[in-house]
Amino acid sequence: MKKIIGIGIISMMLISSIAMAQEGRIQVGNVRVIPAFGISATYDDNIFLGNDQKNDPANGKKAIEFDTITHVKPGLGFEFSFAERGALKAGYEGDWAFYSDKTKNNWKNQKYLVDFNYNAPGGLIAALNNTYTHGEDPLGSREQYNVGRVTKRWVDELKGKVGYQGGDVFRVLTYYNFYKQKYKLTEDNGQNYTNNEFGLGGEMGVLPKTWAFLRYFYGFQTFTDATTVNRNNKTITVDNNNNADNKYHRISTGLNWDSGGKLGGEVSFGYQMLKYNNEYLDKTDVKTKYEDKNTWVAATSVNYSATETTNLTFNLSRALRLSGSDSNDYFSDTMIGANISQQLLGKVSLASGLSYSRNDYRLNNPNSPTIAARNEARSDDNYNFNLGVDYNIQPWLKTGIAYSYKQKNSNYTENEYKDNQIQLLVNAMY
Repeated sequence: MKKIIGIGIISMMLISSIAMAQEGRIQVGNVRVIPAFGISATYDDNIFLGNDQKNDPANGKKAIEFDTITHVKPGLGFEFSFAERGALKAGYEGDWAFYSDKTKNNWKNQKYLVDFNYNAPGGLIAALNNTYTHGEDPLGSREQYNVGRVTKRWVDELKGKVGYQGGDVFRVLTYYNFYKQKYKLTEDNGQNYTNNEFGLGGEMGVLPKTWAFLRYFYGFQTFTDATTVNRNNKTITVDNNNNADNKYHRISTGLNWDSGGKLGGEVSFGYQMLKYNNEYLDKTDVKTKYEDKNTWVAATSVNYSATETTNLTFNLSRALRLSGSDSNDYFSDTMIGANISQQLLGKVSLASGLSYSRNDYRLNNPNSPTIAARNEARSDDNYNFNLGVDYNIQPWLKTGIAYSYKQKNSNYTENEYKDNQIQLLVNAMY
């Protein structure tokens, strides 16, 4: 049986991605080496993300228990600079979590990163970013599969683009995005898939460092392993003849900003049309018919440097998430959030963030122990709040304290929870 555990705090003050770090005092020629190490202790008052004082899975109840978790986070980054043309970066990040009482819940997560970008004198643009994660953690997938439960898997995500820039007037770009996740246990085969995406875009300079864009993407999602599912007291084999393989078209428009100004990031809104390859999960049961979906999407993250000591970030995203190869269910995932970081007194800085997300599922769950919700499609409201203070002991060494609050409200009450976490941390990045 898998281990059920709580999600570790997601603090804005933890070490940022090593491959993207701006630190680095060890330099030989054009190469910088960036060693990093972090350690933190987190008190969590609901490590099982439960909503009842007793553990009764048959009735959708998970126990409310507390524990203290120690995180050890080593890291190492490298950067090779192409003068003012770009850089090649590579890095490693690790996260080992150790529980004080529930030691069987210990987990680890390791990440490898490569980031390349280059702007040639003749106008050629090339960029490639790849992140490989070997996970054994309770953080779940982007489809929210097994959130709160240690699950072994690996994920590889690649984003690439090649194009041409004509001064400050226009850009023409081609894109290729790849995403693959693979779980270790066969019982999780329904979550194993590969996503390929091809795109073409044009950008026009409208203001200094500001570009308006229009992009088109064609993608297809392929579930890579056969699995089984129980339906109406019978076992169904799910393969490429009846799984949730699909293809989609997406068009988006918006604004983005070059680095170096007060504004950074991108505003992007679009429309996606998804069509399944198969008609039914189970041809003997019309209730398992796949339903094509057209919906608006967004991927917006904008940074604003109000002053030299104040930075604001606004995020808005919306995506369609499929529940797996062995289900004809999906949900829309809509999130809005804002963060602020403020330098206070010399070596003291504050960071805070607030976000809300809404998950609207297509189908109801007749097996839910929540009787009142059995004929309703599931909908979840998620609230997150973070507040932390850092003290810079040295430019390369900081300590801090952070508080995090999470709450999920759902019409399927077995999924609801509240969680408070307090974290003490020390981070070094030289």
